[in-house]
Amino acid sequence: MFVDDAMSLETGISAIDRLRFRYVVSMEATAIWYAFTHPGLCGLAMVEPAANQKRKANLQDDTSAEQLLLPFELPPGRIIVDHARRYPLKVKYFVKSCRFANYILPGTGIDEGNLIYDAWATNTRIRGEIPVSVFGLPGRWAYNAECLPLGGGERIFVLLWLPDRQFKLDFADGVIL
Repeated sequence: MFVDDAMSLETGISAIDRLRFRYVVSMEATAIWYAFTHPGLCGLAMVEPAANQKRKANLQDDTSAEQLLLPFELPPGRIIVDHARRYPLKVKYFVKSCRFANYILPGTGIDEGNLIYDAWATNTRIRGEIPVSVFGLPGRWAYNAECLPLGGGERIFVLLWLPDRQFKLDFADGVIL
């Protein structure tokens, strides 16, 4: 039922907003489910200021009686100290539909001079195109995007999608439209 409702609306944050009221769920939960279940080419990135992301050293100390004491430290994840100075924004998490080709890794830095940064800096909803290079991906094409700042600029929803030509296929008469 959710997918049918989502497909009856134009792709965008306004569709997520309408669906959250219909299903009485939070905006974030609705956005995640929208991107994950979308039958087209759709993804959702949660972006936050780089200052919010901290390096985490994982220290594991197994002291069970059957094993030797093996303390070790795992190296921190992809968050690099230089990135905090270079990139004002970072991807916190990314959710994609099964047909969306690229996966944007958490910790990916977002530089200035793009739709995401502009939405964060002005604290306004912005819709347009974002080149894939903003996410460090190769290619010269762009995603359709809508950015919605939440919590006074603490987080930004970035809904990404591409036109899906396969929805235009009509085999009923043996003709492709």
